[in-house]
Amino acid sequence: MPERTLKSGIIVKTRIVPTHAIVQVGSQFKRPIAPKVAVKSVAGHSELVTAPDDSPEWQEFVTTSAEYDAKVERAKNDFIYDYAIEAWRNGTGEWQTEPPDDWAFPKIFEQHGLKPSDSRRADYVRYELLALNEDVGLVLDDALGNTAPVTDQEVDAALGGFPVDQKRRAYTRGEAKRHKGR
Repeated sequence: MPERTLKSGIIVKTRIVPTHAIVQVGSQFKRPIAPKVAVKSVAGHSELVTAPDDSPEWQEFVTTSAEYDAKVERAKNDFIYDYAIEAWRNGTGEWQTEPPDDWAFPKIFEQHGLKPSDSRRADYVRYELLALNEDVGLVLDDALGNTAPVTDQEVDAALGGFPVDQKRRAYTRGEAKRHKGR
């Protein structure tokens, strides 16, 4: 598990977040089902069809779906932040794994519509430890197993093993033939 020094001087121990665990966190929530409405068919019987876009049922579904998406995204992010940072410390201080006892979700956040998550630790990591975008990127790279971008030199080296300007050959080892009309 890597140790990273954040811009604030705090040192964090990070670890990779298992992708399957992230999926499982999101799957705990029940996905809304598109509403069906009864319509009379040409044959005279009732059929259930997906509600039209301009119906009240569909509008309620759209709202419920947005709430579902936000809830799932928040739960996944809470899990990632909570799991990715195993411990932190200031300089040579003791490793910490929980927020200080006196830390509380900032009231000013709530005054501006932000709500605390179900995880006090995830909130602490998100709002105190990772206050800078650069630090978020560093930790998420470790957490999600991101690697550095491929360089032009690496691409050139990989392409170097391929033959250049050779005509395409069929399995018979002869030149590839083009058929008219195809």
